[in-house]
Amino acid sequence: MVNDFLIHLSDQYGYFIFYAALSLGPFGLPLPCEVIVTTSGWISGNGRLDPRIVYLCVAAGMITAATAAFWLGACLGEPLVEKLRKHRIYSRYIAAAERLLQSCGDIALFVGYFIPIVRYLVPLMAGAGRIPFRKFAAISYSGAIAWTLCFFGIGYYTRTEWAEAAAKLPPGMEFVPCIAAALGLATGYCRRRLAIRQEGESQHECRNSI
Repeated sequence: MVNDFLIHLSDQYGYFIFYAALSLGPFGLPLPCEVIVTTSGWISGNGRLDPRIVYLCVAAGMITAATAAFWLGACLGEPLVEKLRKHRIYSRYIAAAERLLQSCGDIALFVGYFIPIVRYLVPLMAGAGRIPFRKFAAISYSGAIAWTLCFFGIGYYTRTEWAEAAAKLPPGMEFVPCIAAALGLATGYCRRRLAIRQEGESQHECRNSI
């Protein structure tokens, strides 16, 4: 079970395992990042660990990975990108990252986090494309915080075996957790807006009846 696996690792290595798992990206734990972040929220939500420290480790790990990818691209440049274009596995992800950058521009640094694997390639290509670091950091780090909050929040507030189901997805279906996250976020937002609206209408009616 994914939860038991991560609980065992956290018992053995402490909070550092959450930082390491995200900072190493595809070279870390053999689990999708969406599952790791959601499960970390689930573990925190059940009172096993301090959610503030866990989240800081998760967010810092993701930011570290993005920063490392940016500077790798800045140092090795286009030759590295060209090698990845010809790579048997990464070629399609590089193509997806290029399409995202062409269609969204710099905002791809934010949006790219919600696409598995591409989230690590967009910063690399931004570095190779000589995007100023300050600009990269402002957009990319905001995306890292939004993405980690999204999945951490799902695990923390639902406190279900959601991560177990996500871990069993067949290859090529990694985007499903992203869709689930977006739907969950949209549903929560709509419910919140509806509750605020109903509360406002109720207060208005009370004032009119006085």
